[in-house]
Amino acid sequence: MKHYCKALKRNVTFHGAHLCPPDTRCWHCQMPFSKLLEEEKPLFVPLCAGYFEAFERGEKTEEYRQFGARWNAATCRVGRRVLLSYGYGKARRRLGVIKAFRKELDPHRNILEWTTVYPLSLAPAACIGIELMPKGSACDIQRTGSGLA
Repeated sequence: MKHYCKALKRNVTFHGAHLCPPDTRCWHCQMPFSKLLEEEKPLFVPLCAGYFEAFERGEKTEEYRQFGARWNAATCRVGRRVLLSYGYGKARRRLGVIKAFRKELDPHRNILEWTTVYPLSLAPAACIGIELMPKGSACDIQRTGSGLA
């Protein structure tokens, strides 16, 4: 996670910041860690039509991706905001929060939809539990051209 440190007058990167206690502060400018988390960009998750609409209807609460540098416990930490997108366009987007994360070592056996999306993959799965913000709330950004992401 990066943050602009006013004391150093430059960006500072926090490695493993998701493991720090919430009362942690920047070593230089003493900005509270909780404030740093609020500044963090939401995790962008593009979805195909069927999966996006299933999230909207409340039928789907978990997203599956190949575990790796982009999809792991550090990037998908519980409490981080997530931006679900209908494809890569900006017309239909929903903001949510990551509520759970787990690494599934044998997704072909334990996740039904895995073989449809990743038929040849032997990689473990990142299972990301997501709770959407209420539709129409101040936090929801389904509007076109929201400027986020």
